[in-house]
Amino acid sequence: MTTLGLVLILVGFLIVVTRGPLIFAPVATRDLYLSLFDTNAKMRVVGWVGAAMGVLLMVGGQGNPESIATVLFYLGAFIALLALIAIMPFPGAMRNVATNVWSAFSVGFLRGIGLVSTLLGIVLILYGLSL
Repeated sequence: MTTLGLVLILVGFLIVVTRGPLIFAPVATRDLYLSLFDTNAKMRVVGWVGAAMGVLLMVGGQGNPESIATVLFYLGAFIALLALIAIMPFPGAMRNVATNVWSAFSVGFLRGIGLVSTLLGIVLILYGLSL
């Protein structure tokens, strides 16, 4: 199995685990997500996790000629840069943005996000297993 395949399986699994609950308990899941943003220290931890995930995506996509690898590499670079230049240095402002965005979603929209994301995660897992 290639590094790209392993990263795709890991990312797909994380998507299914974190977005799947939105299908069945959207309000409780949203409240859990909002609890991750309630202090600057927690927001900085979210930034560190985002930076680490971005680097993981970049490593997984590096050096592979497939188009999915290119998408992974640039998505990882975007996530890492966002975490390093926005979330960690300005946790208060980013906390307000995250709270406002997640609070604005209706229950039906949250269920839709959960369903589409879970299906995408399953597709990533299956594609990663085929590599």
